[in-house]
This record gives sequence, C-alpha cells and structure tokens, in this order.
Amino acid sequence: MKRILVLLVSMTMVYSLSGDPLQWDQYLGNPGRTAYIDYEGPDSPEILWEVELSCLAGNPFISKDRVVVECGGKAVLIDLLTDTLLSEATANVESLTGAYPVGDTILGTTRGGWLYRINPVTGDAPFDVKIPDRFHCFVHCPPIVLSDRMIFPSTPVVCLSRDDYSTLWDLQSSLGPLYPEDGEVQMIAASSKRLYIVIREVEEKKIWTVDSDTGEFLWAKDGFEISVIATDGSVLFAGGEGLYALDTETGELLWLFEFESDYLSSNIVVGPHAVYATDEEKLYSVDKTTGVLNWKVQWEGNPFWITYIVGMKNIVICSDVRNLSCFSAEDGTEIWNIHFADFIDLNPKKPCPAAAKGILIVGGKEGSNRILALASDPDLFVKQGDAFLSEGMKDQAIDSYKKAAQLYEKEGNLNKSQEMQQKVYELENQQESTSEPSTPPESPPVTFNFSIVGIVVLAVTLFGIFIVYYFVKRKEF
Repeated sequence: MKRILVLLVSMTMVYSLSGDPLQWDQYLGNPGRTAYIDYEGPDSPEILWEVELSCLAGNPFISKDRVVVECGGKAVLIDLLTDTLLSEATANVESLTGAYPVGDTILGTTRGGWLYRINPVTGDAPFDVKIPDRFHCFVHCPPIVLSDRMIFPSTPVVCLSRDDYSTLWDLQSSLGPLYPEDGEVQMIAASSKRLYIVIREVEEKKIWTVDSDTGEFLWAKDGFEISVIATDGSVLFAGGEGLYALDTETGELLWLFEFESDYLSSNIVVGPHAVYATDEEKLYSVDKTTGVLNWKVQWEGNPFWITYIVGMKNIVICSDVRNLSCFSAEDGTEIWNIHFADFIDLNPKKPCPAAAKGILIVGGKEGSNRILALASDPDLFVKQGDAFLSEGMKDQAIDSYKKAAQLYEKEGNLNKSQEMQQKVYELENQQESTSEPSTPPESPPVTFNFSIVGIVVLAVTLFGIFIVYYFVKRKEF
C-alpha cells in the first residue's frame, strides 16, 4: 500500500467549550451515522495516515480496530491505527455493492440481492439469503443493524435475524393491502422498537411507521415533501422543503422550520438540544423541542450532491465534495476548513465520514481513491509509533513520535513532549550507530592509574608517620 505525504493547512479538530461534552443521542443504527465519537485532544489535528487504494472507495465503516470499505467490488480492511492493509476478503464473492461490519463478520451485498457473510480473517464467505435487489435510496442505503436483527432499505423493506439470517418479515407482507405497489423506498430510520420508512409513490412521498420486531403497521403520514429522516426518542425529524418534527406515537406534526432556500441538502443530525441540517447555502441549528432557530452559518454546499453532517462532542462537521468544515455546536463558529476542490463533476462522489476512538475517516479529493485518517490526540500518535516500532518500522515510528511531540507541546504538556523528543533522539542515534562500523573503546586515561597509586603512597606515608610518632612519644616517657 502506498503512503502519500500530503500537506494540509493548519486546522483545529476540537473546539473546547465550557461544561461537559455534548452527548449525541441519535440512535446508532440510523443511516445518518452520528453519535460515534467523543473526541479528546488538543486543538490541532494532523493526518494520522493516508492511503491510496487501487479503486474508488465506498463509504467507510469503523468496526473495532479496523476500517471496512467496499472498493472495486471487494471488502477492503485497513488497520484503524496504522493504515496497514489487513486483507481483501473477496473469497468467491465478486462485484460487491456494499460491505458492512456486523459483529465479527462483514456482510457483503451483491447485485441480484445476494448476501454473504465474509470472515475477515479467512475470507470465507458463505451464502445466507437473497433479498429484493431493488434499491432506490440513492445516498443512505446501509442496513440498520440492531442487537438481534438487520433491516435493509430495499423495495420492499426486509428484516433478517442476526442468528440465522432468516427473514423475520418483509414490508409488503406485513402491510398487506395497504402496501403501495408502485412505491419505492427512499430511506429508513429506526429506534429499538419502531422503524420509519420514506416511500415515494406516484405523486407524493409518505412516511410509514411499523413495529421493528414484527413489521406491524402503526401509522402513516403524508402531505409534505420529504427526503431524509432521523429519529430521537419520542420525536421523528423529517427534512425536505422544510424541517418537520413528528410525534413518534401518532405522527402528529409538532413543529415546522422553513429553510431560506428551497430544499434540505443534507442528512439530519440530532444532538442533545438541537437538530442540525443544511440547505444549499447554510447550516442550521434548530431547537429540537420548539423548532426555533438557534443559529445559522454560511455553508457553501454543492447543489448536485448531499452534504454529510456528523456530530462529535461539541462540534458539527459538514462534508461534501469540495469542503470538510468544522463548526461549534454552541454558536456555529467555523473552527476549521479543509478545501478539497474548486471544480466538481456533474456526478461527484464523496464517501460519508465515519469516526471512532478519536479518529475521523474521510475521503480524499473528489473522484480519488484516497482515504484520510485525521486525529488530534497525541496519545494516538504515540500508540501508532509503538505499533510501527513493534513491526520494525523505525522510520515510520520516528515520524509518529515527532508528531506526538509537536501535539503535546501545543497543548502545553512539555514533559511528554520532551519524552517523545528523547525517544526520537535515541531511535535516530540507534540507527546511526548500526549503520557505522564499530570502533574499539578508548583506553582509560593514564592519569587515572597514577591517581590510584598516589592515593596508596599517601596512605602508606601517613601510616608510617603515625608509627614513628607513636614510638618517639613512648621513648620520651
């Protein structure tokens, strides 16, 4: 795997606010993919690693200590800390359309609706089941993985058991005559007990709500144009021409917030007190109880592609094909920005960011096959250096320790910074000593031997003087 050195502008990863870090409550199974991380560290992120894959990468997922990404029809696994390519778990599976971590396995989907359980260690991939191969969710298509079941945003929606991958229910069967035959599933969101589905019918879109255990119909809501949804406790948030809050028990409209431009252009992220979304021009923070605007800030989104929003600690990150920007969740202050491109194609592609364990995984420039890992915690660079050193990769370890020393110094921890600098010094000297021919040690200075002899002579002389003095005194008496 080729490592690429990239110079990024200085930026700030974490903006420390007073008080405790925010707790992002949005359910983890939601395709909006937030609530993954609680950042710790100084305010100067660096590239932890960057890799160049042999193909265009799909959306990355983080599972335990590895990054899982579909690339060229393969399930590629990358070590989260060091960028080491762990495996390309292809087995006999060809042309994967998605690769998703589910427990200790990788779930691979293919055209035609075939599902395979891929063993990330051996690459074995037994076939499990076939699901409908009609997918119309253009952006948010990952399955929702619950503790005991998985739900796929196919048309119609299907729910599988995680024990044996048997079909527990499908939406067409569970709704019976209510099921819209000409409907196309656009997006799904879930809590532990309810599943919400956006279905596009001939002339309208409707939200269908069913029991996630059984698929039993609970309620449906229409009458507004929506494209994305997110759930949080007793409220379902839906976005399209406006931002809507619905009661999850009844579907009753609780409040409506209208954007300045025509349409929402991002996913919806739910924080502890606010809901975050973008239109084509601005990022909005809306009070999730009242629907009142907290703040808005300029965001130059791409009208041809969605903006991904990820909530982390006290910050909100927006990502599209042109920019990766970080804003304060408290007041919308822009903290840092990485600019990727000025020009974009008509059909640009950008992976959705993923984050865990203090590491943010993002795509590189639009249309590229690069994956970036950004981090701000110097301890991560120390761990990375230790990992490289254990593999005998001294040059890489030195680079990691140098970066850790810089980050420790920036956060004011001079002792740790000096400790890392000393480690770098020892490693660099160790390398120099092993590359140069050894020379015999110098003989001890002659003056050292003379000094020992002098001490002995002085001791004998003093002892002799004492004896003489003793006998002289005795004779006098």
